[in-house]
Amino acid sequence: MRQRISEFADLQEKLNKEAIETRNTSAEHTKAWLSLLSGLGLTVGFVVACLIVRSLTIPLSRMTSVVQEVAANDLTTNGIEITSEDEIGRAGAALNGQFPSSYLS
Repeated sequence: MRQRISEFADLQEKLNKEAIETRNTSAEHTKAWLSLLSGLGLTVGFVVACLIVRSLTIPLSRMTSVVQEVAANDLTTNGIEITSEDEIGRAGAALNGQFPSSYLS
């Protein structure tokens, strides 16, 4: 009887070790996937943020250039090409409206 109990205890210990190894392996895979997906999410977020910043800074730099030309008494400016209908596009259209149509090419 003691031998059977001993065999049962050994079997139980073996199964516990296997279960722990399986759990640890699963946890490692989960950590790897989580790290990969987090990195991918951060990369996508960074690219989207860069595109948004670029969509704002390019038109603003064009408007600044036109304003600087006008400030230097150069009214031969070509104005700003309006490519959007958002607030920046409306500001550019308003800036273009400040020049007589004969000045804009």
